Amino acid sequence: MGTADVDIRALEQLRFDLAAFGDNQQHALTGVDGEVAHGQGILADINQQWQRELRRRRLALEGCEAAALLAAAAGAPFDCSAAVADVQEAQHELRRIADWQSRVDQAADAWRSAAQQYASYLASVLPALDAGLDARVTSLEAYHAWQIGLGGIGRNGMTGTVRDLEVRVAELRQETEAKEAADRERLASLPQRTSEAGTGWPSQSTGPTSDQYPPGVHRDPEAIETGPSYKEQGG
Repeated sequence: MGTADVDIRALEQLRFDLAAFGDNQQHALTGVDGEVAHGQGILADINQQWQRELRRRRLALEGCEAAALLAAAAGAPFDCSAAVADVQEAQHELRRIADWQSRVDQAADAWRSAAQQYASYLASVLPALDAGLDARVTSLEAYHAWQIGLGGIGRNGMTGTVRDLEVRVAELRQETEAKEAADRERLASLPQRTSEAGTGWPSQSTGPTSDQYPPGVHRDPEAIETGPSYKEQGG
């Protein structure tokens, strides 16, 4: 596996981990908010229980006070101090619960404000990070495709590909030099063929033979007969 493949897989894994991190953070925030709400609900239930208990104890105190009046009319003693203490206890518990509710509500509001800011931060940062990683993955994939297109970078690395390119350039240079040498040899052979006729170019009366023209050049015999003479051409 090439370096580009490793980098691409690492970035894709990072994108996956980043998305999982965002999901986990959101679940954590939701879970803590649920726990805070659950605690607030428990305090509210306890408050309601003591509210009911206070009403019951007040009714009991009222009954005791009515019985004390009857006993006093009859000259008999009657004690309602226990009922009074029960009412006071219920009132004390309600004040204590109200204090706890105030503290918890303040802490919950502060935490929810911080949690909202953190959630907003994640909502703005994580997509930008994911987009950056996605762009990086796309760039590496394009680079990897370019490597493969060069002829083996994906398998051998950049050093191997540069070596392959150097070898190919040397081969092309040799091919070019060989072709140039063949062209020079062909051009050098042309004067030798014409000099064998004695004057360089054949006369108009006989006309050139096919082997006295350069390769690939063919003259029409009629054009030679009707064309200007050698003297007219040369002055």
